[in-house]
Amino acid sequence: MAAGFDLLIYQVVAIATNLGCAPVIRRFRDQKILGGACGILLLTGKVGLYVGAQSPLPWLISAGLGAGIAMTISLSLSGMAQFVGYTGAAAGAFLFGLLHDLTGRWGGPLLLLIVSSFLVLIFATLAGRNRYNESAGA
Repeated sequence: MAAGFDLLIYQVVAIATNLGCAPVIRRFRDQKILGGACGILLLTGKVGLYVGAQSPLPWLISAGLGAGIAMTISLSLSGMAQFVGYTGAAAGAFLFGLLHDLTGRWGGPLLLLIVSSFLVLIFATLAGRNRYNESAGA
């Protein structure tokens, strides 16, 4: 029952962040800051869960904030980003379960999430760059 409640908290935070982030995204010249924040929040949440802190709640909130920002950024970018993101999510869920089944432990699957969060940090920051040169005119 506790795991279900924890998942509920994660989802509520992610959805609220998604809804709150959508109008804010237009105020930024580029999305590097949001991409970086997304990656840092995801990475922090996953590392916190991996090290086995006493309470998972702060780490789930951090990961939920990152997930909400990630969804907003991915939907505001191209269809290619969505394709890559959803393909990675589908493969990630499969690999997460497979690693747990093979090892019987949660360490390997959580390391997979940590690596994927680190990749989000890198690629979301790069994808958020402003590539439009205002001095070139429109």
